[in-house]
Amino acid sequence: MQKKDLVKIINEILRNPWTDLDVRQGKNLKCMPAWVASLKEVIPMYEDRGWLVQKNLIITSKSRHLSLNFKHPKWAEKIKK
Repeated sequence: MQKKDLVKIINEILRNPWTDLDVRQGKNLKCMPAWVASLKEVIPMYEDRGWLVQKNLIITSKSRHLSLNFKHPKWAEKIKK
């Protein structure tokens, strides 16, 4: 998948409404295997813009599942106040 297409997918998810729980815990995005190469370029773009991006990998005997968790620290501070 090309970088620009992946950014569109991520932005669409991040633009959807956020609950208070989403703000505190972050929004999770399940990654497709075809995204892996582009993620190396895309994740730093979001981190440079203030997002905290955590990569989560679940490995089973049959498969691997990668997900990303997006949080924005400034938003979490507003919820605490």
